[in-house]
Amino acid sequence: MAACADREWFVVCAAERATLHPAHLSRQWLPLVHAVHGHNAATQTIAGFGYALEYIQALGGYAALAAHNRNLYALSYGLLAQEARIRLLSAAPGSGMESALLSFTIVCGASNAAAAQVLGSDFGVVVKVLPDGEGGTPLVKNALRVSHHAFNSEAQMRYFATSLTDVLDRLCVRAVVGTR
Repeated sequence: MAACADREWFVVCAAERATLHPAHLSRQWLPLVHAVHGHNAATQTIAGFGYALEYIQALGGYAALAAHNRNLYALSYGLLAQEARIRLLSAAPGSGMESALLSFTIVCGASNAAAAQVLGSDFGVVVKVLPDGEGGTPLVKNALRVSHHAFNSEAQMRYFATSLTDVLDRLCVRAVVGTR
């Protein structure tokens, strides 16, 4: 293969219009691609996966990324735990069950759909409205989920928590007044 650039995880050949040759994947990454995507992974999937792996390495490797995610989860959990108008549904930090998703239910009577709409329209914050009973549990009722994929810095998570408090200040008052 003439005029090929050897990336760590695939080979790009300019003479073949930058064709990716996944058969030349590094032995280091090929088992991981197969584990995640099976043995019939599309070339684009392999390329995207490779770029993601390079990005993680540039950040200091998986250990640094995992530490960042644990710290961000602990921060966001702590911020939301201070809000009396919600109940956290996700596992506590240090439980070993942390993830990039943090779910909570609104307990002041305000609608989760209304909260999600106001967060989006007034603050540019996107959360997922969880259907009641998601995951087969009655605990998920009037719930929202925030993703650390979308809010991946401390500043962004603090902005989310502050925005949520503002939204609850508006909607919970309306919910209480509406029930009288």
